[in-house]
Amino acid sequence: MKKVITAILSLALLTCLIIYSCQKDKEGKVEIENSKLLKKSSAWDQAPGKGGKLGWSPLNSTISEEGAGLAVVASGDWSYVGFDKENNLVKFEPLTKKTITCTCNTSGTCKPFKSHSPFGSTQGCVGTCTNCTMEQSVIQNGRIFDLESGGYFSPLAKTRLLKNGESAPAVFPALLELEVFQKEFSRFMDMAYKGKEIQKPISLPDGSIAAPRGYSLVAVSIMGRGMGVILPDNFVRSAIGNLASSKASCSCSDKGGCSLKRGDIGIAGAYWCEGDCNSCTLTTSRFNGPDINIKTGTYNVQLISYRY
Repeated sequence: MKKVITAILSLALLTCLIIYSCQKDKEGKVEIENSKLLKKSSAWDQAPGKGGKLGWSPLNSTISEEGAGLAVVASGDWSYVGFDKENNLVKFEPLTKKTITCTCNTSGTCKPFKSHSPFGSTQGCVGTCTNCTMEQSVIQNGRIFDLESGGYFSPLAKTRLLKNGESAPAVFPALLELEVFQKEFSRFMDMAYKGKEIQKPISLPDGSIAAPRGYSLVAVSIMGRGMGVILPDNFVRSAIGNLASSKASCSCSDKGGCSLKRGDIGIAGAYWCEGDCNSCTLTTSRFNGPDINIKTGTYNVQLISYRY
């Protein structure tokens, strides 16, 4: 009888520990979901990818030295979502600290650096090492989350079309998995098309894409991250005052590959670039061809992809 009572008490204690652990995660506002399960309902057509080798943080973020690495705390309402090393989708609330370390896998020096851009800061690794890798992680509620890829997003940022000459950080796979992002993207596309059939781009021989006749390939920013979309000409003209670009292509800042990626949300597609170079960028430009609009004016924007 004593053994039975002991077993029951042990089971009850284990149950309490499990409940407490789950509540603690909830209170710490850390959400962990299995990305494979999410992909059953998501049309994201690639495995969790890497937008390049660098990390990005929004304007006015706090970046400080911490040991041999860097610590980043994003400003304002910027949250973070990404995939960890076990392919789980993880999301962290604003003001969560993220650490950056660099490791030399051969010989030489390898240390983190930070640089500034008009719309934020970039972080990476630099040194004499020929094989230097960057790792980023978050410690929350005593747990270490080693990140494979991801990025910051701002739920309060205004949804808008980018204007000629603008640059912005691009969307990334983990962000497309969030229901709140999917709903805002769908709302925007419904507003732009007003019941019309959503159009797909024309694929060109060089791997780029172009807008069909009567439509524009334009960059839209949702939650602070940009992507290429196909929109009706009349909507684009009313939003930014002129017709937009008709072609989007990818380019690398250095050695490596960089290719166009598509993520489907509902029946609409979002486009960005991914590769293994330091900076992988989607650039829009004019293009004239069969079944493609002859655009007037200039509409050149850049969407820069980052790994973190």
